[in-house]
Amino acid sequence: MYYKPTRARKRAGQPALMRVVETFFDGSVERALAAHLAGSNADMSDEELKKLAALIRGARKKGR
Repeated sequence: MYYKPTRARKRAGQPALMRVVETFFDGSVERALAAHLAGSNADMSDEELKKLAALIRGARKKGR
């Protein structure tokens, strides 16, 4: 017998992440990201940081 998920990872991931942010960071994405970046395993490449900056710029343009 093997495990078969009932939801696709992509479909389940967003709600699960939002529950973690709500539960541990009082709903603050900023606090969640700051905690991740402060961690010892948070090594991010320049490319990853550029992608993150682009996502933030895109969110600003959308008024988020």
